[in-house]
Amino acid sequence: MEPTIPDVTAIVSTILSVPVDELDPDTSIFDLGANSLNVTELAWRLSKAYAQRIESEDLYQAMSISGIIAFLSQRLQDVAVDRQKEVNALIEEFSVPFTETPRAKVTTVDAHLHSTVLLTGATGSLGSHILAKLLASYDAVAVVCLVRGDPLPRLRASFDQRGLDPAILDEASKTGRLQLLSTSSLADKHLGTTTTDYARLLETVDIVIHSAWRLDFNIPLSGFKGDIGATRSLAELCACSARRPSLNFTTSISTTFGVPDELVPERPLEPLAKYALNQGYALAKVVTEHTLYRLHTAAHQSFPLHIIRVGQLCGDTLTGFWSTDEMAPMLLASIPALRAIPREIGAPGS
Repeated sequence: MEPTIPDVTAIVSTILSVPVDELDPDTSIFDLGANSLNVTELAWRLSKAYAQRIESEDLYQAMSISGIIAFLSQRLQDVAVDRQKEVNALIEEFSVPFTETPRAKVTTVDAHLHSTVLLTGATGSLGSHILAKLLASYDAVAVVCLVRGDPLPRLRASFDQRGLDPAILDEASKTGRLQLLSTSSLADKHLGTTTTDYARLLETVDIVIHSAWRLDFNIPLSGFKGDIGATRSLAELCACSARRPSLNFTTSISTTFGVPDELVPERPLEPLAKYALNQGYALAKVVTEHTLYRLHTAAHQSFPLHIIRVGQLCGDTLTGFWSTDEMAPMLLASIPALRAIPREIGAPGS
């Protein structure tokens, strides 16, 4: 959010208990009646409003509302430059071309009728529903799930939690349509599996659906290097596999909130940090998208790539389950504590 005279004046007005129309933006806030306690509160309120650490000393130098706006604008500009540099550096780090020689592409008769799907994130909300849909609707599809720990109990627990029928997991496991592999970490060598299992993936996988991602909106961009590395590892599998499988990466609309167009174009965007929400989660998705674009187009390593921008997930239309990590349930859960409900959600008139 860019600082403006109306916004900053409103904050100063509240703290000083002076009507907005009596505040001259070029007059020192001390001439308007501010004292040291007011400055401390103003620094705290501005820090919250603009997601920046602002000290009282900064405001003593800024003096007036206009000065505060100039200070905030410069601070936000400096932060934006640093953020873009970090995004660019990580894209460079993770898009280094693969060293393994790609295998010759294999053509399989009726490959679309006998496909093997590699799915990550199957214990998450979206991943669980993807897995249930694949097993229930596509008889000729085999699914390989990479899961940390003991896969089947974790998948059963996830299905139980979301009101999905876990019996479909047992049936698919018996018929061989569901294959479970334990992974230490997708970012590790061979996707955290054994050499034998990885070799089998190289020979059999036709489609990769990557929905595994850390759901944490508080950690910085650097905290997602493991997730970015895991996606690169899956891209390497696709590039080096004999079957050249497609990679379907579930990204987020949080990478597009700053796009100036009224409608976000369904095409690759420029790798600009300002297009994304100011949080590590969204910025890491930007880095990953553009890392994949580069790896996808690298000479001799091209593989089919689909970037899927996912928005807020709604509740299950059959079971009613709605993950408490999503915005609407979190909003509803806050009502008892805040003792208030929103006047409206979204843009006025939407």
